[in-house]
Amino acid sequence: MGVIDLFRPKWKHSNWLFREHAVKHLRHPSQDLLLGIAMNDDNFNVRTAALDRLAEFGSNKQSGLAIAVERLNHENLLWRIVVNDGNDNLQLRLAAMEKIKSQDMLAAVAASKPKWSSRAETYCEIRVLAVKRITDQAILAEIANGGYSWPVRLAAAEKLTDQALVQPLLSEIAELRLESEKLEKRKREEDERNQANRSRRLQEQLKDNCHHDYVEIESKYCDFCRTWAYTHECQICRNRLHHICT
Repeated sequence: MGVIDLFRPKWKHSNWLFREHAVKHLRHPSQDLLLGIAMNDDNFNVRTAALDRLAEFGSNKQSGLAIAVERLNHENLLWRIVVNDGNDNLQLRLAAMEKIKSQDMLAAVAASKPKWSSRAETYCEIRVLAVKRITDQAILAEIANGGYSWPVRLAAAEKLTDQALVQPLLSEIAELRLESEKLEKRKREEDERNQANRSRRLQEQLKDNCHHDYVEIESKYCDFCRTWAYTHECQICRNRLHHICT
């Protein structure tokens, strides 16, 4: 470390490891600063860290990332924007993928996986679109026969020109699709049951501890006691008080 490093920001340090660490931990960095680092730093890892931080700004504040997509021609960095599921802006990710020409890099998009299961559906859409831009038959055959999700494999199989290879694959993928849909249905049903059980337990807890904020929800004339009968419901625990003749 040179003496000059003591008098300049860590993101300008002569050692790229210091710069990368600084970029990852900058507090409230401006988009202009991150964009400058992403475009101009001479180390790929530092530029990647800056792009990752740009992606964290949120879909309504990603002007810096949009400019980066326009200006970047480095396909590894464009790939990073596409597969970074911290970036909620699907249009920016697709714009970055449009600039990727390498068949191997598009295959790398198809092979990527989300860090969070909540992004799986969006990720599957991006991977399918990447496959549809691949023309290399060897790469398509590898994807169609690989351990990918059925929509990705189907997109690859449909682009294969060898019909003798296509038909068995389509049958296999159709079976995988059916099995996947059955698993998803069972998972949804299980999630619904778990949610219903959690709600029931919560209601029971509230009934035991609630101070009851009752409001009138129904009224009708009682023929037995010749008075108006009211039904009240607690707005917190949904416990009800019904009219009882005395």
